[in-house]
Amino acid sequence: KEVDVEMYSLEEYHKLYEYANQVEFHKKKAMTDVKKLLSTMDRSKYKKYDSCWAYILIQLTNNWRHSTIITQIPRIDLSNTKIENLDWLMENDISLEDANIIIFQIGRFVTKINKTGVSAEGIFNIGEPLKIAFATAISICELRVRATCEDSLTLIDLASCLVPKLNPHKEFFKEFTVGFKFENRKMNRTLTTLIWSVLRHMGRGLKESQISRSHMQERT
Repeated sequence: KEVDVEMYSLEEYHKLYEYANQVEFHKKKAMTDVKKLLSTMDRSKYKKYDSCWAYILIQLTNNWRHSTIITQIPRIDLSNTKIENLDWLMENDISLEDANIIIFQIGRFVTKINKTGVSAEGIFNIGEPLKIAFATAISICELRVRATCEDSLTLIDLASCLVPKLNPHKEFFKEFTVGFKFENRKMNRTLTTLIWSVLRHMGRGLKESQISRSHMQERT
């Protein structure tokens, strides 16, 4: 049986990291998409930009399966933040303090749902430079769910996979590298390898990277 070991290059990872972290650029697109949905309630034209943005940001620092991302990011309580509604978010930037409040809620929930011991999917990490971007994306998701009166207990509204020729992949990467294809497993392999490389140079190594992705083996 052939095992797919394809990864993104370090350059590709950096470019994606920088692209996904363009807060104003993605916020405007996500807000426009959600507001159009709310004004028409026509889901056939909804591009799910907010969910795709949040999904990519999660993948940049978490070795999570696709199914975990779309089923385990919980609803968030914004009452302890300054975020009032979509109009407020359109005109204002989220503070680092409010971003930390949002991220803490998700991290606490993920820790509670982990039943398999030490694994990547029992830990939620958002890199410091990505905090504002992630908090913005996930807040738009929360406000969208509230406004549509959905009963969903989770926030990432995506199908079973991201198909390059279809929205939301097509829409999100429209202004990124031509021909780029985002794949969950490929990103997980990339992230695990990067973690292992950094830890190795710190005098640590495979054990720590296996904790990041518990089922990875040394040959991988």
